[in-house]
Amino acid sequence: MRNEPLARNSDPVTSHQAALFAESKRTEMVERLAGFIVGRPYRTRGELCELMQDMGMRYHNISTLDKRFTDAERSGAIRGFGKRKCEVTGRTAQTWVAT
Repeated sequence: MRNEPLARNSDPVTSHQAALFAESKRTEMVERLAGFIVGRPYRTRGELCELMQDMGMRYHNISTLDKRFTDAERSGAIRGFGKRKCEVTGRTAQTWVAT
């Protein structure tokens, strides 16, 4: 998913194992996020985060969700659709759709 490695060549084998695990978890979270957006298109990050929290999903703050949005957008799993006023923050925000 990312171009830069999570572990350097000079890192111990345990760091490489941890990096593989982290990458697999990140990929899983991006897929979950994209799947969530499929049924809830044209929502802002704040709105999606609030919905996830209401449903008891793992993403519990916008900071955590922002990281997965960045990964999902880079991988092409989601894309920005337009901007409108967010119902959570009251500010203009990007809306999202799954690709």
